[in-house]
Amino acid sequence: MEKRNKKRLFRTALLLMLVFLALPMGASAQVRLNKKTIALSVGESYKLKLKKLTGYESLIEWRAEDETIADVTQEGYVTAKAYGATDIVAVVDGVEYRCLLNVVLQKQSIRLNSVSKSLQKGKSFRLKAAVQPEGTASAPVLWKSSNKNVAKVNAKGKVTAIGAGTAKITAYTADGIAAKAVCKVTVTLAPLQLSETTQELTVGEKAKLSIVSDNTGDTYKWSSSDKSVVRVKKTGKVVARTEGTATVTVTREQDGATASCTVTVAPETDSETQTEIQSEVSAETPESAVPQTPAQPSAYALQMLTILQKYSDQVALDNAAGMRWVYSNSAKSTWADARKEIRKKKVTHMNCALGCRWALREMGLLDSSNFWGEPGYVVYHGTSKDQLLAHCDILTVNKTPNELLAEGNLLPGDICTYVSIGHTNVYAGNGLWYEFGRCALNGKYVDNEYVFDSFGPVAAVNMSDTKIGTIIRLVK
Repeated sequence: MEKRNKKRLFRTALLLMLVFLALPMGASAQVRLNKKTIALSVGESYKLKLKKLTGYESLIEWRAEDETIADVTQEGYVTAKAYGATDIVAVVDGVEYRCLLNVVLQKQSIRLNSVSKSLQKGKSFRLKAAVQPEGTASAPVLWKSSNKNVAKVNAKGKVTAIGAGTAKITAYTADGIAAKAVCKVTVTLAPLQLSETTQELTVGEKAKLSIVSDNTGDTYKWSSSDKSVVRVKKTGKVVARTEGTATVTVTREQDGATASCTVTVAPETDSETQTEIQSEVSAETPESAVPQTPAQPSAYALQMLTILQKYSDQVALDNAAGMRWVYSNSAKSTWADARKEIRKKKVTHMNCALGCRWALREMGLLDSSNFWGEPGYVVYHGTSKDQLLAHCDILTVNKTPNELLAEGNLLPGDICTYVSIGHTNVYAGNGLWYEFGRCALNGKYVDNEYVFDSFGPVAAVNMSDTKIGTIIRLVK
């Protein structure tokens, strides 16, 4: 009998040695139970396992520290018998591995105030956890996130959106009595927007598009639909190369969202051609050669002239105060926005067709749609033509100002475009014009930029030579 017991002990020891020799270096230190704590109701069962010993379960000795509370089989099946707590112990080669068993009269659960939530990056909300049934004793509720790069959660259940994607926020208790509860959080990025949706440039001109809905840490890719017309750099800086139209698009790499700006490039004719015309300015024309038209401008036309004079007076005041109005096709779409910009940055921008568009918008007659004169025709974007026709007559004339005055067909407040140049301005009366383009009479070049002194009125057009192509006349 003694020899038989010695042989049995020897075989067991040899088998244990072979098991641990068969494990990877350091694996024996990694042997552990699959659960540190479990919760069961009376009569419920659960199978515990020792990880890293799969296939050698027969070598494990199992016991319950308090057998009045639970039974455990040699296969690791734990059965709850009575209310209370006890350790379930697994012994391998003298080493003990323990799991705390809590036997409860009624198993608890956690209920969250939200099981799914969608929010934008940078936003936060509060998750609240209620342990059921109410009034039962339990360890404090703990929180964790499955992906902290998407959403993080603090000890009080406050969830903060970090980056685009999804994450599971889990509420649980350390003692294992309460079941876990999960809220799925989806994080989106703010809608992508650009500072401008349309832009007008001349060949060689540069402008900067800015991202309004910028999220810290996001990355963007810029592209142009026609690089021969407009080139765009990775900073959003656009360069007008040739006449035409191109769409500049920015793509947010985090979620693929896009925003676009339509850039229209006009030939660089305004400065040179207009300067040539202005060199023959009507100052040389006898005043008697400028007949006065008997017709009268409409109330709308007079209102626009009053607004344009307000603009001109303000530009003169700004210029005297050291603030600069610079010619550029990259300009704000309303007078109010331009005023905000110049107060903030001490500089803002203007171009030839913008003055009358600002006035029409201030009068409530035009939305953000644009129009401007090209050599021999007018460009209408969006619904601008329909809006103008609701309050204006659009006349094709192809005559000089003096010819039109002689016919009684040039009135103060007329918006004029031209036959030979891409230009737009407004007739002020008495041979003078409200001029928003580069004109030697309303400003000067400073460091290669044209800086306005005012918007006139000035004698900006040769009355006997320059032909007006189209008149947009306010008639109500």
